[in-house]
Amino acid sequence: MLETNIIVINTAPLISIIAAIGDLRILQSLYTQVLVPFEVCQ
Repeated sequence: MLETNIIVINTAPLISIIAAIGDLRILQSLYTQVLVPFEVCQ
């Protein structure tokens, strides 16, 4: 299995993480780089 330290994330996982644990810092512990497309940020 391929391991990566970079993720491109869209709106659904972000909303799910916030709803489940209320904090996005979990992504920092899992990935070295989290890429969020411009449209998702808006």
